[in-house]
Amino acid sequence: MYVQVIQYHYDGDAEAFMQHAESLASTIAALDGFVAKLWLDGEGTRFGGVYVWRDRAAADAYRYGDLFTAAVVEPPEVRDLTVTGYDLWAQPTRTTSGGLRIAA
Repeated sequence: MYVQVIQYHYDGDAEAFMQHAESLASTIAALDGFVAKLWLDGEGTRFGGVYVWRDRAAADAYRYGDLFTAAVVEPPEVRDLTVTGYDLWAQPTRTTSGGLRIAA
């Protein structure tokens, strides 16, 4: 499994942005290789997500695909975008994931 952490500042209307994000949720959930996403709200202008993918290829397909580009890269209200990826350490994650059901 592969984890992607995406963070950015959003300088537009946060409430409208969150409604837009909710409308994208089912589209993201249907992507090939998608496992889970935690949506992050940094109280103000800081937003992001922790994505869990089947593998790095699925994460890269999203990162460099049209959906991500249109939703996160192109809007002028988005700034300071960072995308970081990690291989998931399966065994300790099983121990510490609590109620999250992450297949590994």
